[in-house]
This record gives sequence, C-alpha cells and structure tokens, in this order.
Amino acid sequence: MNVGGSFLIGLIQERSAPTTPIISESTRLFLTVGLMGGLTTYSSFSYETIRLMEVGAWGQAWINILATTALCLAVCVLGAAAGRLVVGVRV
Repeated sequence: MNVGGSFLIGLIQERSAPTTPIISESTRLFLTVGLMGGLTTYSSFSYETIRLMEVGAWGQAWINILATTALCLAVCVLGAAAGRLVVGVRV
C-alpha cells in the first residue's frame, strides 16, 4: 500500500501544482492527507520491521527499511511524472 500510495500522492500533488491546477486545493488536501495518508500509513511497515528486530533479524529489518523507503520515493517521482503527462509538461 505504501508504494501505491506514494505513486498516487506524487500524481495528485503534480496535478494540483499552482502553474497547472487541475485539482483544487481542498480536493488535494482531502486526497493526499485524508485518503492517501490513510492508505500509506506505516503502521504495518513499522510493526513488521520491529518484529524482525525483536527476533534478531537485523539485516532483514534494515533491508526492509531501505528498500521500502527507496521504492516509495521512486514511485512518488514516477507519480509526479505521470501527473505531468496527464495534461502536459508544465512550464
């Protein structure tokens, strides 16, 4: 969910940019803070990471932290790029 939510947040933020707003500010806040914020909670990520640490699987815990963070950042960038393609590159 974190990966999909990161993509959608990038897409929504890009489409509500001041230079080419397709989404109103109130809709942007509802979608990103409300819906996507709920979708991309790190509760399960945190729980699973702590469980790995508790059983001594520190390597797996760090891989989980680094891979999840990197992947979510990468797909957020892809979401923003997709948002630019929806209407065209903003100037």
